[in-house]
Amino acid sequence: MRPPNQPTLSAVARIRLWYGALAVVFAIFGIRLFYLQVIRHDYYQKLATSNQLKQYEIPAERGVIYASGKNGQTPVVLNEVRYTLYADPKYVKDSAKAALEVQKVIGGDVATYAAKMTKSSSRYEVLAKLLTTDQNKAIVGLKLKGVGTQPANHRTYPQGNLAAQVLGFVNDDGAGTYGVEQALNSELKGKPGQLKAITDISGVPLAANRDNLIINPTAGKDVVLTIDIGVQAELEQILKQGLKDAKSDSGDAHIMDVRPGSVKARAHFPRFNPAE
Repeated sequence: MRPPNQPTLSAVARIRLWYGALAVVFAIFGIRLFYLQVIRHDYYQKLATSNQLKQYEIPAERGVIYASGKNGQTPVVLNEVRYTLYADPKYVKDSAKAALEVQKVIGGDVATYAAKMTKSSSRYEVLAKLLTTDQNKAIVGLKLKGVGTQPANHRTYPQGNLAAQVLGFVNDDGAGTYGVEQALNSELKGKPGQLKAITDISGVPLAANRDNLIINPTAGKDVVLTIDIGVQAELEQILKQGLKDAKSDSGDAHIMDVRPGSVKARAHFPRFNPAE
């Protein structure tokens, strides 16, 4: 007779079948883990890194333009730090309230700000440019989630519209347009730097990560013109009066030192404000 606690042959077979099934399952998991962690390791590591790796361009400081004069060199084009106001719609919680707070600081249209803050298809919406330092401080002080500012060098012209046609201006993309700004753009613009950074889940760069790469920008070269700032101002005044006497709307005048061939002044009317 079979002992009371001894399993039947069918029960033993079922137990062995379960053990066999478990062994097969563990074997499948083991093979899969080996495939993912060893064979496909490089692929998944690159995939994870690509989702966390962000690349940023670091703008180079544009070169300063100087004019000559009896008292030495006078800066006629300088760089001033201004700020770009932007929003990341993903993190803006109350767009109506945030838009109203922004409008109180910088003016503008509340509805336009709110529309940009709710644009779900975008992660970066420019709300305004050329904010002053005071405006930037006020915006930062509001601590609006999803709204931030970025500093950027902006060209300023301390002499106003003096020699505007000679100097030219810089467009919104930072490229020299017209005049010296365009003719010597390659020398003035410098070389932008680059930041490659591993970020956290919120897109914030992890400062201590060893995979981060920083290439510092190279500032643009300064330029010294042969234009004499005093002669330029006087020539523009003479031309303006001459055109008035001749009842003419436009005209040009040049003063050149013929021996070295250097231009001392070049006036043109009508003028424009290069800062605008």
